[in-house]
Amino acid sequence: MQGQLTQGDVTLKRIDALPTSQKLNKINDNIVQPSETHGKFHRFQPDADVTVLDTGVLAYNPDGSQSITPDTQKFVVVGSDGAVLFHGKQFDLQPSTETETDHAAIMVPPGIYEISIATEYDYDRMEEVKITD
Repeated sequence: MQGQLTQGDVTLKRIDALPTSQKLNKINDNIVQPSETHGKFHRFQPDADVTVLDTGVLAYNPDGSQSITPDTQKFVVVGSDGAVLFHGKQFDLQPSTETETDHAAIMVPPGIYEISIATEYDYDRMEEVKITD
């Protein structure tokens, strides 16, 4: 079963199974992608039945949170009830200046998803680069 969901620069592509050829580390704070410029993040609701996985090396911040390894492959397993993916500094369903949310929240159906970040071609550097949010 294939399907695709997009929220800003983040795309979730439905896949049949997690890869077995890579070590996958669980990310405990439900963050799919942090913002590179504004301190916001694409994150599942705090009580969601989701498992976010990253192929990179885990790093722990002084406050105990985990850092998402840049430029690594990420996956998410969404439980049977589905989960809400939001964007901002705190949970909000609609774009709002109060919660500094740029994108409307989306409902992600149950399943396994591969996460990718949108890219664009930089003609000055003559290479493909990830879009920064």
